[in-house]
Amino acid sequence: MRFLLPVLLSLPAVAAIQGTVVNKTSGKPQPGVQVTLTRLTDKGMQPAASGVTDGQGRFQLDGDAASAHLVQARYQGVSYSAQIQPNQAGVEIAVYEALPKVSAAEVTQHMILVESDGQELVVNETVIYNNDSQTTWFDPNGTARFYI
Repeated sequence: MRFLLPVLLSLPAVAAIQGTVVNKTSGKPQPGVQVTLTRLTDKGMQPAASGVTDGQGRFQLDGDAASAHLVQARYQGVSYSAQIQPNQAGVEIAVYEALPKVSAAEVTQHMILVESDGQELVVNETVIYNNDSQTTWFDPNGTARFYI
């Protein structure tokens, strides 16, 4: 048994990573949401586990509790993310009802940056929206359209 102790101590702490998906539009737990666990490693992001929330919006995924993870919940075509720190007890992921048009969404900043490296002209346009509502602005046909 003394020889097994160092081996057992060197193994990763595999434990269930638990959490709840809460619909912040309704204020209730959200059942039936696809949840994916991704490990953050020195080689990039690696898929670790996936599942679906139960009737109370809870999920439990097998993973290395001693490592940092990213948990993503996909609801009504929109991905919501939360980072789990090593040995964190649980996580709550907020999701919102998705609407193709949200009247509360407004442009707060519109920036155009023009740069030249002597040979090419590079134009970057950035539009920042603010949405103070309890819904997500998402249209499967395209959330924002820009015309040139």
